[in-house]
Formats: sequence, structure tokens, C-alpha cells
Amino acid sequence: MIIINLAVFIIGFLAIMTVVMVITCFVMFRVQFEKLESIVQEQFEKISPYFNKRCSLIKKYIAGLNIDGDIKEDMFTEVERILSCLEKAGNREEIIENQMLLGSLLTEEKQLYGILKAGVTEAEWKEFIGVQEDIDIVKNELNEAVRRYNAATNIFPSSVVAKLQGRTEISLYKVE
Repeated sequence: MIIINLAVFIIGFLAIMTVVMVITCFVMFRVQFEKLESIVQEQFEKISPYFNKRCSLIKKYIAGLNIDGDIKEDMFTEVERILSCLEKAGNREEIIENQMLLGSLLTEEKQLYGILKAGVTEAEWKEFIGVQEDIDIVKNELNEAVRRYNAATNIFPSSVVAKLQGRTEISLYKVE
């Protein structure tokens, strides 16, 4: 009789401890996700002023270009469309997506890059390249924070908590 009571006590104790451990893990992973999300948000807020500076410089430079009207109009229309989307963007994902589009227009292979480079003064170009370099530095920090967050959403056991809380991966900032 004592052995049966002891066995019931041990099983009950183990069941309670299991529940406590599961709740503790759930809380720990939730705190971990909140901290990782906070780091991603901090990095995003760090890159935002550089995005804004780049947008204002592009608008200023395109407006001052002395090139064929149709080419200028086409470029300005595309840049304005992206800038308009940026102003209407409701969340971090939309802002990053539109900044990636804008960044893809500014790669060396694209016409806008060459026209801007040829149409501005050396000082203006250095300012623009400086902003681009600042974006690249902070972009790498943002992407590293996103990678850490995404790893937590995909690696067991935190992936279980992520799914229970409806957390999904965050897109990296990259230029296609």
C-alpha cells in the first residue's frame, strides 16, 4: 500500500514538474522572441533616416538633371511610384520591400545609376555614395538581427512556441 501511494505521489510530482517546465520554456521563448523583435526594430529604426536621406537626394538629383525629357520622365515616374508606396507603407515589411526596389534601381548596371552619377557634381555624388555606404553597413546589422530572429522561429523547440504564437520569418533586406 505504501509503495502504491509512493508511486502515485512520484507520478503526480513528475506530471506537475513537467507542466511547470513546459510553462517555463514557453515563457522563456516568448521573452526571447520579444527581445529579438526589439533588436530587429532598433536596427530598422537605425536604417530609416538613411532611407529617407537617400529618397530626398534622389528626388533632388532627378529634378535637377538636364537630360532627355522622356528618359527623365520614365525614371522620375518609377522613382515617384516607389516613393509614393514608401509614404503609404503601413509596416516595416512594406518599407523594406520598397527600399529594395529603389535600391535595385541604383545598382551599377541600371540606367538610373549612370545618369545620376553623370548628372551631379562630385560633392553630390560623394554625399550620395556616403549615404549608400551607410545603408549597406546598417543593412548588414539589420539582416543579422533578422537572421537571429528567423533562426529562433525555425529551430526546435523555440519553433513550436513561434508557431503557437503565430510568429513567422521576417524578410531580409537585399537588392535583387
